Amino acid sequence: METYIVCIQKNNSCIYDMYMIILGGDLSKRTTEVSTDNANEDVYIELLRGRDGDDGRDGDDGRDGDDGRDGQDGDDGRDGDDGRDGRDGIPGLPGRDGKDGEKGEAGEMGMKGETGETGEMGMKGEMGVAGSKGDPGVQGPPGPSSGGIYTRWGRTTCPTTLGTELVYSGRVVGSRVNEKGGGANYLCLPEEDPDYLSYQSGNQQWRGYLYGTEYETEASGPGPLSSVHNHDAPCAICHTPTRSSILMIPGRIRCPSSWTREYYGYLMSEARPHTRTMFECYDK
Repeated sequence: METYIVCIQKNNSCIYDMYMIILGGDLSKRTTEVSTDNANEDVYIELLRGRDGDDGRDGDDGRDGDDGRDGQDGDDGRDGDDGRDGRDGIPGLPGRDGKDGEKGEAGEMGMKGETGETGEMGMKGEMGVAGSKGDPGVQGPPGPSSGGIYTRWGRTTCPTTLGTELVYSGRVVGSRVNEKGGGANYLCLPEEDPDYLSYQSGNQQWRGYLYGTEYETEASGPGPLSSVHNHDAPCAICHTPTRSSILMIPGRIRCPSSWTREYYGYLMSEARPHTRTMFECYDK
């Protein structure tokens, strides 16, 4: 393709700003006579060959052509290489248990193995059915007795009869002879200082008093106890580990058979004009 400039001449002058056209063939110089609207003047279109223009832009893609005919079948290809081994399949379900075989002969006893470690204690099982009552067992030897406690009035020691032992010793105390309050019984107050709880020092008017006790044994002249006249009366608390029953029998110095005598003496109490007290057996 070649590019040409088209000029319209009028009176030997070239009119500019005309069309740019593209023509085919050899048009080195060609004139064409045309008519004008104003006068029947001759106008020549002179086709002058100019320099090549720039390449035009690419045109749009054309539409797709029709499908071609099918080609002939090709030759068979050669065999391919063997493929890799497939993955292992999922394990099948367990089979049914087989029939029990015949019981074999008992083998020789093996050597005793080492004792294993003690396992953890299992959960407590349910209570079983009560069994039948068993036969009575052999009677055992007699157990130790709890023993007995008594007061030995007039002494600070205990007899040595069959293991009698001293618990503590002290002094006889009780209420005053001319006071109505207090207790009627005598007490054996330990020799050691007393243990106090809450208390108030000083004279306590509305309280029960304890007084020491002394012998009055010469009111009717010398007698078997005159040597202890005006002496404080002592006492001892004794324990018999094998004898639990304690009994004081007035008017007797001997015990019934199968009983053991701990001590014997004189029956004493407060004097007749004074307030009442209990009778006690004071060691001779």
